[in-house]
Amino acid sequence: MADTDERFNLFDNHLDLQFLLNKNDIQKEAICIVGSSCLAVRNLRPNNDIDIITHPKIKGQMKIESGSDIEIRENGYKNLGISDYKVVTNSSFHDIIKGWKIIRPEIEYCHKKYKFDRDDVKLLEEYKSTSDVWNDQLVEKYRPRRRDILANKWFWKKAQDSVLQEGVWTTMNKIPSTIVSMLRK
Repeated sequence: MADTDERFNLFDNHLDLQFLLNKNDIQKEAICIVGSSCLAVRNLRPNNDIDIITHPKIKGQMKIESGSDIEIRENGYKNLGISDYKVVTNSSFHDIIKGWKIIRPEIEYCHKKYKFDRDDVKLLEEYKSTSDVWNDQLVEKYRPRRRDILANKWFWKKAQDSVLQEGVWTTMNKIPSTIVSMLRK
């Protein structure tokens, strides 16, 4: 989908990314913007930084200075079974918004569910309820499954943090409902 519609904004610091691409002689078409910028272009919340996935052919060609708000996310959607190559080249996985490839919100939604990012999941669910282009089939195909959640490092990190903050008993009582809420939708 290509959108120049006024419903969409450019993500914060897009000029920094354009400067970096120009400096490294890399075309926009060789990258896809992912992460919080996907939410920012849809007016859900500001992006904190700029995460990008690059075409495998340019891997290692982009030099990013230390302290930059731009980060290359390698194999960012591997947990969903989606390669960097597919993210950048297959239009099923991204939209073109104001000239930039931006990860589809459904893919970011599945990724955020996998990472247990409840705040962003909630924002994307609100977006889904008002969107006329939300693709439920993408969500069904790429949503986390029970086996994925139990093998998920973020799940166990959240569980560990909960044990330390709330105790074992409270955490043990929360785990089943957490798993159910992540499998829902």
